[in-house]
Amino acid sequence: MTQLIGNPKSLPVLKAAPTLDALALIDASPYSNQNGAPGWISTNLFMRQIRNLVIDGTAVAPTKGFQGIHWPASQATTIQNVKIRMTQSSDSVHAGIFVENGSGGHMADLEIEGGEYGMNIGNQQFTMRNIKISKAVIGISQIWNWGWLYSGLSISDCGTAFSMINGYTSNKLEVGSVVIIDSEITNCPRFVDMAWKTNSVPIGAGQLTLENIKLTNVPIAVMGSGATILAGGTLTIQAWGQGNKYSPNGPVKFQGPITAASRPAGLLDGGKYYSKSKPQYETLTVSNFVSARGSGATGDGSTDDTKAVQNAINTAVSQNKVLFFEHGVYKVTQTIYVPPGARMVGETFSVIMGSGSTWSNMANPAPIVQIGKSGESGSIEWSDMIVQTQGATPGAVVIEYNLNSARGSGLWDVHTRIGGAKAQNVFAGFIQTETPYYMPSPDAKTQPYGRSDTYSDPNYATACTSGICDAYGLRVLNSKSILIYGGGLYSFFKNYDVSCSSPDAANGFRNCQTRIFSIEGASSVQAFALSEVGAEQMLTIDGVDKAKWSDNLSVYSNTIGYLAYNV
Repeated sequence: MTQLIGNPKSLPVLKAAPTLDALALIDASPYSNQNGAPGWISTNLFMRQIRNLVIDGTAVAPTKGFQGIHWPASQATTIQNVKIRMTQSSDSVHAGIFVENGSGGHMADLEIEGGEYGMNIGNQQFTMRNIKISKAVIGISQIWNWGWLYSGLSISDCGTAFSMINGYTSNKLEVGSVVIIDSEITNCPRFVDMAWKTNSVPIGAGQLTLENIKLTNVPIAVMGSGATILAGGTLTIQAWGQGNKYSPNGPVKFQGPITAASRPAGLLDGGKYYSKSKPQYETLTVSNFVSARGSGATGDGSTDDTKAVQNAINTAVSQNKVLFFEHGVYKVTQTIYVPPGARMVGETFSVIMGSGSTWSNMANPAPIVQIGKSGESGSIEWSDMIVQTQGATPGAVVIEYNLNSARGSGLWDVHTRIGGAKAQNVFAGFIQTETPYYMPSPDAKTQPYGRSDTYSDPNYATACTSGICDAYGLRVLNSKSILIYGGGLYSFFKNYDVSCSSPDAANGFRNCQTRIFSIEGASSVQAFALSEVGAEQMLTIDGVDKAKWSDNLSVYSNTIGYLAYNV
């Protein structure tokens, strides 16, 4: 758990000397001089944050290697509110952010200027929001991926705004899928440079979705293999894509205009999806905070902090203050209730840990943290914390969210597992799941934990095909207007053995389980760039399999470019 956090009111500047001899000014995993490998396995590099910094590389000669940040990172990692400055030169070899591997991740509120690449990045998946890049040779170079969501890009005065051509010369595309929404491209000769064709290899790679893109003085919107595929100018691209389409039957190869997602008004702000950055409370003073430890909690992982934590939350809400959880493990033995109006922030992922008999009965589950009660409305802010369990807690609902929330309510960098059903008007930006590593011993049908109709658990006894029953990575049940902009549903193991998902699997068939994504009941779903690993059947609707892995084999994963069901 490493964090670099500057003062958001006056961003500190890290300035590279002209003699800097390093891969990057900030390096999350330095390469070894002995074996040439990164210092850590990138897919295990978790819990890192960089916030509120200026990185200045303008003193480094443009032809001398420089990266602002080297970030081969994975889950629970984020870069926020960072500005990167580089020389503006046509012969520059600089890159603002360099990523070559990992399984991320989130970045937001970045401003990058100059360099050969604003971002030169490859990773399994990422969600990136509110990224401003200007005066680079190439704004973003997508080296490789399985799937990616860019929301709120603002790219100006670059030769190419977005490049995803890697692998073109070897006739084996390296970029799986990209979704770009709610973005503005200005004064760039080309927006997207790509290499997808209907006969591209792999069959499911190179998929692209563009939605609500404003172009200003961009002559070519999409270039493919040196030819103009979609003309640009000064205009708005409502919705355009290419790849494999299911509606819900398929696949059908497509390239051209598509039906834009029907965006519920309650999710929008000025026509774009509403978003809010993680609050940093930079305008508040010390007197506006309540200390968890100052309120009697210990955070030592062994003392029962239930009463102290609850009292601290109640006090902070009644006084309209922010509750600060000093770094530690706060053990609780009863449900913690978070009322409307609460604002809570942890220090380097403080932990609320549920322990004891309250959660011992799977037939009578209870939340560890309950946000609001049924029928309540209002908003909460909660960031930089973890909720977990201790010991056997088969009756634990880790977080129960009940509030009819006003705009601005949210959880940022709060890590746990949650579930539900009968939702509507849901925006999901590159969601990722991994099914249990121990399956199929036991499988979902014979698992040690029972099922509950109260919580809309699947009835695997009737839902699964004959033989082994697999856990779903994603299940949509009686839910309306579910909009998924990028998703990764992964199954890597059988009985803790990873060989079922081997990169060298014959013909690319990674057979770790049968089904992984189920849509059921009166549901309506639109999904873009849905990537899966290890599942033979990619999509099941009311028990009927609709999409097979072999029709959508991509860059290691299997990818559906566009799914429309009941829309």
